[in-house]
Amino acid sequence: MITGIHAIHQRSIIQFFRHWLRGQFWAMIGNAVAILVLASAFIFRPTTPGELLAVALVQTPAASGSGFLVSDQLLLTTARITGDQTTISVLFPNQPPATGKVLFTDRERDIALVELKDIIGLKPLPLGTSDALAPGEEVELVGYQADTYTVARAALNRRSSDLFETGIPSTPGLSGGPLIRRADGSVVGMAISTPELGGPANQGKHRAVPITLIDAVCRQHGKPIR
Repeated sequence: MITGIHAIHQRSIIQFFRHWLRGQFWAMIGNAVAILVLASAFIFRPTTPGELLAVALVQTPAASGSGFLVSDQLLLTTARITGDQTTISVLFPNQPPATGKVLFTDRERDIALVELKDIIGLKPLPLGTSDALAPGEEVELVGYQADTYTVARAALNRRSSDLFETGIPSTPGLSGGPLIRRADGSVVGMAISTPELGGPANQGKHRAVPITLIDAVCRQHGKPIR
């Protein structure tokens, strides 16, 4: 009789530990899933409305593309878009059309800096550092054309000291738009029109000039953007 009681007691203990271990296992799975969800929300951070609002349609008689605010009165775009114009048309969503004064252009690197004086209530995009951006990191390009935003996402394919090659197919309107690092939402470059890195295999992909290089060029012209 005692042996039977011991056996029942032993089985109860075993069942208890089985249930406990099973509960621990599913708790660990639940925690792992929660961590992955939180991590993905950070790593693959969605584009915010504020980022979209700071991207504008930029037009001249000869070309159009995008541009984006880097300070309360300064907008970056490409030299290809501004051309030889001294003033350009700039249109932000939910804002009246504005006229921008071209402060300088760098045709070699396809950079133009524009001054705006009639923009109210728009927050400039946060500028990051492009030095540590590595191939394989998730990036996105944002453009604004015909009252419509274009947001294209891919991994950074390759980089040189003065040019990024993205995996984003060339899309009308993205030239002049910000290249955003998806991990933290900071601007690490600007989409430009320039020959591809790596030859024919990379044709048809967007390129970008690093924001660190852009800042250095702006400083040479006495117009630092940070």
